[in-house]
Amino acid sequence: MFLGTIKKQALFPYNVKGLKPELGFSANKTSPMDDTTDELIEIFARTTDRNKMEVLFREIFTANEINTLSLRWQLLKDLYEGKTQRKIAAEHKISLCKITRGSKILKTRGSYLKKILDELYQSRKPS
Repeated sequence: MFLGTIKKQALFPYNVKGLKPELGFSANKTSPMDDTTDELIEIFARTTDRNKMEVLFREIFTANEINTLSLRWQLLKDLYEGKTQRKIAAEHKISLCKITRGSKILKTRGSYLKKILDELYQSRKPS
């Protein structure tokens, strides 16, 4: 592998039979992440400079793909803030299915996204 080996167990600690559907993986998949995905994750993890990360995003993703990622992040923040799924769907003109997936992720015990949002909103509170 280009940047070294990443242990899949560290990234996704469930075996194929134990994949959790609420996390967006299907038991029909042979692997939740292939070597190319592992390599891409490694590249993102090693890119610690914000400006370089922006360049990387613009070089890898199309404008539409960046917009899709940004929308997904916004709906996760909206859910975290307590907005209803229907209100989010109406505001962003998206289906409830996209929002339901985000809601399930935030309700999953040990969700890394929930931890990130906890930290983000904690840092925004006035001291």
